[in-house]
Amino acid sequence: MKIKVLKNLSIKNKLMGIILLISWLAVGVGFTFVIIRDIVVLKKKMVTDSIVNARLISEYCVSPLDFGDKEGVEDILKKLETIPSIVVGCIYDENGEVFGLFKKSEDEAIPSLLDENTSSVFKGNYLHIQQPIIYRNHKYGTIRLKVSTAHLDDEINRHLLTMAILMIVVMALCYFLARRLQVIISKPILKLAALTEKISRKTDYSLRVEKQGNDEIGVLYDGFNHMLDQIQMRKQERDKAEAALRESEEIFRKIFESSNDAMMLLDENEFLDCNNRTLKVFGCTSNEDFLGKHPSEISPPKQAGGKDSRQAADERITEAFREGSCFFEWTHRRINGEDFPAEVLLTPIEIKGRKVIQATVRDITERKKMEEMLETASNKLKEYSTSLEKIVKLRTCELEEKAIELGKEVTIRKKIERKLRTEKAYIDQLFESAQEAIAMTDKDGHILRVNSEFIRLFGYTIAEVFRKSLDDLIAPKEYYDEAASVTMKVAEGKKVEFETMRRCKDEKLLYVSVLASPIIVDGELVASYGIYRDITKLKRAEKALEERSNDLAKANIRLKELDWLKSMFIASMSHELRTPLNSIIGFTDIILLGMSGEINEEQKKQLTLVKNSASHLLELINDVIDVSKIEAGKIDLVIEEFDLGDLVRGIKDSFAVALEEKGLKMPLKMPKRLAIESDQRRTKQIIMNLLSNAVKFTDKGKIAIGVEKKGERVKVSVRDTGVGIERKAMDKLFKPFSRIYTEGVLKEGTGLGLYLTRKMAYLLGGEMSAESEFGKGSKFTFTLPLVYTDEHR
Repeated sequence: MKIKVLKNLSIKNKLMGIILLISWLAVGVGFTFVIIRDIVVLKKKMVTDSIVNARLISEYCVSPLDFGDKEGVEDILKKLETIPSIVVGCIYDENGEVFGLFKKSEDEAIPSLLDENTSSVFKGNYLHIQQPIIYRNHKYGTIRLKVSTAHLDDEINRHLLTMAILMIVVMALCYFLARRLQVIISKPILKLAALTEKISRKTDYSLRVEKQGNDEIGVLYDGFNHMLDQIQMRKQERDKAEAALRESEEIFRKIFESSNDAMMLLDENEFLDCNNRTLKVFGCTSNEDFLGKHPSEISPPKQAGGKDSRQAADERITEAFREGSCFFEWTHRRINGEDFPAEVLLTPIEIKGRKVIQATVRDITERKKMEEMLETASNKLKEYSTSLEKIVKLRTCELEEKAIELGKEVTIRKKIERKLRTEKAYIDQLFESAQEAIAMTDKDGHILRVNSEFIRLFGYTIAEVFRKSLDDLIAPKEYYDEAASVTMKVAEGKKVEFETMRRCKDEKLLYVSVLASPIIVDGELVASYGIYRDITKLKRAEKALEERSNDLAKANIRLKELDWLKSMFIASMSHELRTPLNSIIGFTDIILLGMSGEINEEQKKQLTLVKNSASHLLELINDVIDVSKIEAGKIDLVIEEFDLGDLVRGIKDSFAVALEEKGLKMPLKMPKRLAIESDQRRTKQIIMNLLSNAVKFTDKGKIAIGVEKKGERVKVSVRDTGVGIERKAMDKLFKPFSRIYTEGVLKEGTGLGLYLTRKMAYLLGGEMSAESEFGKGSKFTFTLPLVYTDEHR
């Protein structure tokens, strides 16, 4: 029903409908795209601002997290009160536990951590932000923010309202323009339709439509007039052909009725017509006795060869249609039951567009003796009939071909016109819906056409830019030479891409990226177009990024200086502390040995504690000095060749007493001799530290040492059967001043041993790793080059 209503609409309403459908669809798609893009931009901006806030807060929280200062973290989080949109701020330590919390409302729940791969996500009316707190490649914790999207929702709603009002205004303007512009096309078409209706009503093909222009309508008028000429000429020819056909049909009918033979027309199923001779031959009194019967019904059941008459008749009819004719002898039966031999000629002909069989039946009972004479006459009749059929068929085919040719010409013309309209509408839609500003100019650089984005970007109206020089209109004076150079390159057929400055109507300058390209037809420049994209914000962002990078570089240099000063200060202070500590240890030993007089057991116990504490502090200071020297680059290496096997065996002997006290075994697996060039004292210090830790944390079982050569490096491993290390503690294993609790007991130590050991391994060009299974033991492995060179430093 809807399709019928659309078909009955006037061309005027159809054109308006098409124009409004295309324009409103383009406006709807364009505004929808802009709205979606703006919403995405607003959300990205909110995410970016929130991430920046999170990173600023996290930078201030590094120090409190490092020292375990929860009050400091919460003081920093209180600064979030100045940001209205943040409702919850939470700091988690490196173990995922809440370390500091800020909530604007007591009703707010403590947010849980997001997935590690998620930095931001919108849920409900909130934006959730999660950022790791990292300083110097070390993760101190995680910051989690919950940000209200109420302000974002208000801004989106305002934007949607503005865009809706603007879209309604644009659609109303499209309706007004469609109503005005459809007349340009509908009026001449309606005029042509009126003339067509008049010609159809009066059948007067001498009428002509008056041409009023050279556009597509003018071409259509010319084609219509030419078609009328062809129709008029072909009508005359058709009238002549129809007259000739009628004459032929009259001749055929006279021959048909006056023939001495029985002649009839039939199709695959029955007889359709017959002459008077047929009725006499078959003994019928009227046509009703004969017509409607199948040939087998006026034949005996079987033919002379014993074949079924029905089947044989169908085969002969099929053969006649396939071969063009069929001549044979047949046995027929009259109405009174008398059989008679006959000669039958079946010839397919076309009458009024329908293919039928013309059957000529001749009773040859009395003619058998004169077979040759009758056969000759029959052949002549056959030839005459065939000739007549061909003439009729030939003339009929000629008329059909002419009608088909005329129809094809009209169909092809309509398809071409529709294709042209479709391609033009497609190009116009692409041109107007482009996000970049586009200007099309002639070969002299004058503007022929611009899209709506060009008008919006540069602030001109279409009337102000039409036929104006593009370079004079938007190129600043200082860029005239550049613009002229680009115009010259485009005139040479080259495509040019570059970034430059261009001027708006209000004298405002914009950074734009430009693509200028020629339009060449048959090897000749006919026009060109320029595509402009506003990159002002991008340029400003690049400049801001460059300034930020410079500031960070300066800050990095300052941090390196401070780090070096720190290391030098620690090394200097640690060195000054060793002198009094050595004195304390020395004088304590003198007192314990009784060299300064007798002491009681309680005094001896207290002095032993003093000595052990002083020794522990001295050990810590020595480790700090070594770390500071390494970090400050002040440590000196003594590179020499030595046997690593002898070194390891000597270290094992030094642990004999400690191993015997605990009942531990220490198997060795190493080559008899393995010479390397490295710092022997530092290598010994690394192995001693690893064995000391193994003995400290192993109460039963064994400590195995393995040494093997791997290419140009040597691999040393220390495996114990001690308490092992929990998985969550592995991350802080090699961190300075990091001490690990095992089974609720904190073993005595400085917290610098493994950190210093790994530093010394790196200093010697090696690497260190650790593996552990809680409750089953640990394995520490380090590698060194066989020959140390300056490249390993």
